[in-house]
Amino acid sequence: MDTDTSNFGTYGLAWDTSPSSAGFGNLYRVGTVQRLTASGNLVPEWTVFRGTEAATQWSPSATFRLADAWSEARGATVDDAGNIHVSGMALDAAGVAHWVVARSQDQGFSWTYTSVFQGSGAYSLTGYNQVAALGITFVPGTTGPGTLFAVGTRGKLYAGAWTVTRSTDGGASWQVVDTEAWLPRKASTSRARKVAADSMGRVFVLGDTGSRMENDPSPWVIRMSSNGGTSWTTIFGPWNYGPCPYPIDLAVDALGNVWAVGVTHEKYGTKKVTYTSRATWVRVTESTPGSGTWTSSYGFLTPEAAGIGNASADAIAVDAVGRIYVSGSFKADAASPWVWFANRNDP
Repeated sequence: MDTDTSNFGTYGLAWDTSPSSAGFGNLYRVGTVQRLTASGNLVPEWTVFRGTEAATQWSPSATFRLADAWSEARGATVDDAGNIHVSGMALDAAGVAHWVVARSQDQGFSWTYTSVFQGSGAYSLTGYNQVAALGITFVPGTTGPGTLFAVGTRGKLYAGAWTVTRSTDGGASWQVVDTEAWLPRKASTSRARKVAADSMGRVFVLGDTGSRMENDPSPWVIRMSSNGGTSWTTIFGPWNYGPCPYPIDLAVDALGNVWAVGVTHEKYGTKKVTYTSRATWVRVTESTPGSGTWTSSYGFLTPEAAGIGNASADAIAVDAVGRIYVSGSFKADAASPWVWFANRNDP
């Protein structure tokens, strides 16, 4: 196993605060390490690390692949029973992408893996990620074991479709509960990227409606279900600020505000056109609780110089008192280095 974290790309974090954690409180981070294949190529490999001792000690928990090929762990969550669930994708020996979910019932020491969907064609540079489970979350139940939601995209090479799946049996089986049928137009690819829930059990999904690759122009969309995934409503978007927007992460605060972060672009000049990427936030708020009417606002997080700076907002989280945390990176101008940033917004 490659444990060199300099080659580690983190896509998700999950903290075990379940009643059954018995004080373990492990933190799990999921993503990829670089692995050398038998043919001498470096490819990402699905990797899970377990953090103990308040996340000061890290150890490998699992790696996974279907073949000597590409695999990615993209999201993680922990349920009330302390089971860890991870979503992602993997290529098989024929180069076909699979939507994969994994579950550990023993703090990450052993895992079971399920291929929920698979693609209809072999891997291509622009098509590999058209079948992938990009995000996962757990929604506690009031009378039962709770519900898992995994979101992503599935379809043929260039025509992945927005897909939301639900499991009501702890991840043993999955059913599709939302697809791209709601799209206002036929997009080349739609993609559900992240999923989160609020204290009332409402489920929110962030995604996009029109790109082949994850970082291509992708109008932002947020969908919501208030009945456990039975029906869904678009509460924001498709939103297209500038020439090349794409959403990245999602969170819901204690007041029920839905927050999304990602990248938008400003265009400068006419004869000589330049672009500046902006670390962008969006807040979507219900005008009156229960009204079903949602309003939105947006803004930028870092001071890029017009036409020569760049930035990206890559992750967002909220705490119990409603503070918002956003991290990312920015480059103030052409001569400046890239700088990591973390911002906090107090309620």
